[in-house]
Amino acid sequence: MNFVWLSTQGYSLVAQNTQNPFDLPQRLEILEKEKELSQETQKDSTATVSPSEDSNPFNVSHVPIKRVRPNTNNEVKLGSNLGSYFVFWISIISLLILALVLNLKRGLLKHVYKSILNENLLKLLKREEKSGLSMYYLMLYLVFLLSFSMFIYLLVERKFDISGTMLWVKILLSLLGFLTIKNGMYYLVKRTFPIEKEVSMVQFNQETFLIALGVFLIPINLLMAYSNDSVSSMAMYIGIASFVILSILLMLRSLLIGAKYAVNSFIQFFMYLCTLEIAPVLWIIGVLKELTK
Repeated sequence: MNFVWLSTQGYSLVAQNTQNPFDLPQRLEILEKEKELSQETQKDSTATVSPSEDSNPFNVSHVPIKRVRPNTNNEVKLGSNLGSYFVFWISIISLLILALVLNLKRGLLKHVYKSILNENLLKLLKREEKSGLSMYYLMLYLVFLLSFSMFIYLLVERKFDISGTMLWVKILLSLLGFLTIKNGMYYLVKRTFPIEKEVSMVQFNQETFLIALGVFLIPINLLMAYSNDSVSSMAMYIGIASFVILSILLMLRSLLIGAKYAVNSFIQFFMYLCTLEIAPVLWIIGVLKELTK
């Protein structure tokens, strides 16, 4: 009995040392790898990092952020930033004067534009408006001074990037000085040569053309000052083209008016034409050309 009991116990011990039949080989490999990984993780977590001597735990190391300044120059420009309050108010004053004249004398502006191509209507208008000295004609001439000086101001601001009310005042005074000198020369010609009637007609013709130009430039100025850059540029070129066309028509009309006198005194007429008609127009066209480059 004892021998049988000992033999059974020895067999059980041998059976415990053998591999478990339910343990798969793949399962054993996975368990061994997991055990190795857990041991490596424990080693890494227990490892101490010795701080450097120069390190300060309160020093935050970071990459400096580049400071970006706000863009003061707007990329979307309204008329190349030409709009300003006083441009608006000058345009409003011009429109108010024009509305007052049209309310008091409705057909005047229509006759002004028709007389550009009709000499007989120009003579009739000269007689009705007292050679340009009537109140309504002087008011329209004031509209020209305001709108044309504003047009030159917008061109200067666009070209040289300078602005200000004083700049416009200087342009207005320069325009007044130029026209005063030209009318003074007309007066000298009338007193020097026996062509007072013709010169007076040329003066009124010039005033009529300038009034037509001034009224036309009011919407042009508003577009240049308060529209986007493409529309502003288009309005600028339309304004310059209108000035050139009206200047050419003005010179042709002056030639027709003085043709009778040119037959008798060609040299004097040629000097008058070059000095008072052609030279100022060419000079202004040259200035406008430089401003639009």
